[in-house]
Parts: sequence; C-alpha cells; structure tokens
Amino acid sequence: LVRALADAANPGFGDEEPEVLEAPPHVNEAKRGSDSEDQPGAKMRRDSAEERRLAERDRQIREEERKVAEMKHADIDESDLEDKLPANHMRERAKYIPVRLTYEERKSLRLVNAAINVSDYTTAVDVAFKNKARRHHVQLQQIVAFLSGLLAATNYDVGQNVLQDRNFIPYEKDIKNMLEIARRYKITNPEKMRSEYGKLVFLIQDAVSEETQPLLAVNI
Repeated sequence: LVRALADAANPGFGDEEPEVLEAPPHVNEAKRGSDSEDQPGAKMRRDSAEERRLAERDRQIREEERKVAEMKHADIDESDLEDKLPANHMRERAKYIPVRLTYEERKSLRLVNAAINVSDYTTAVDVAFKNKARRHHVQLQQIVAFLSGLLAATNYDVGQNVLQDRNFIPYEKDIKNMLEIARRYKITNPEKMRSEYGKLVFLIQDAVSEETQPLLAVNI
C-alpha cells in the first residue's frame, strides 16, 4: 500500500530507464585492438594465398612454354617421335579427328558441293518404276553424269576422255580424294551441307552396290 501511494505521488518514478552497465575500460580497449588486428591480418592472409596461386600458375605456364621450345629446337628422330611427343599430339589425333582443309582442298570441296547441288539424283531415283531394270538404268546414268562432271571440271582434257570412253579406272584415286575431302569437311562442320551431303551419301551407296559397282569398274 505504501509503495502504491508512492507511485501515485511520483508518476514518473517507475518510467526511468535502467542503468546500462559498461565494461571496464581495459576490456573495451583490448576488444577494439583485437578487431583492428584481425581485419588487416585476414586481408593479408587472403592476399598472400592469391599471390601464391598466381605464382604457381605462372610457373606452370613457363614450364609448358619451355617444353614446347625444347621440342621445337630438338633434333627428334622419326623412330622415337612417338615416345618424345605427348599422347595427344596432332599426328595421333589426326587419325580420328580431321584437320582443317588447305586452300587446294577447299577448291575440291567447292567442286563436289556444286556438282551434287545441281544433281537430281534423289529426285530421279526415288520414284516408282515399272521394273527394277529401269530404276537401275537411271541410277547408273545419274552416277556417271556426276563423276564425269567432277573430272571435267577438274581437267577439261580428262573430262573429254571420260565422256568418250566412260572409263573411270585411271581416275579412281582422284575421285576418292575429292569425296574424302567432302567427308572430312562434313565431320568438322555438321551444320553445313545438310541436304547435299545426304544426297551424296545415297549416290555413293548406290555406286558401290553389287549391281552398279561392276559396271563402273571403280570403287568410290
């Protein structure tokens, strides 16, 4: 009752904010000192780790450049070439991955691409025929026209000889080389020659079939 009367007589007595206790001065100074020491120390450690990482990377790059320079200037015998070169050397990879075409090879590529582009092979062959012999005749006619066009565009005199005697045997290697260039280009550039390459594959399949290959006397 006495406390209630005292509170009623002094309404602001109970609203005073409680006193905030502060730590001793030496404790605050020690804490501030540790915070100021931790921040620069952590930054220095991070900078040191980054410098070590960059130094290691530079060392690896210099080591690789040194090895390449040694291999360029070293007299490597052909017999131990495979032992001294790395496993992923260009010669080994070229067995499975076609290399870029040279300027002369690109001329042959454009020739094959143009010849198959103007050919109506699939349009003329993939239709209904009255008998198998008629279809085989059209196949042979289109294949001979395609091969003759390739040789005539490469060498006019050769094209004249082929058109006269229809003998492709002396030029079998040249035909294979041109078709191989087209195959290499298609493997390295799948987005190119979409319709032309499919037509070329159908033509080659029919050219090496059991019915057509003996008449052509060449294996392309």
